[in-house]
Amino acid sequence: MRKIHSINEIKLHRTNLKHELRYHEDNLRLETNKIVSAYKLFLTNALLEKGIHSVITYFVKQRQQKE
Repeated sequence: MRKIHSINEIKLHRTNLKHELRYHEDNLRLETNKIVSAYKLFLTNALLEKGIHSVITYFVKQRQQKE
């Protein structure tokens, strides 16, 4: 048999569920921000590495042309 709940019990349960949902949304937002930050750092490092490699390649080619 189903238990019949009072209106106050239902409201309390609904409030608890809302708080729990908000908690999980906040955690998901934090984890998403961590992933985005890590990806931005990865891209920045990759671009810097490519940039440095391009500069070194340019100067090596310039030196080879002089020789």
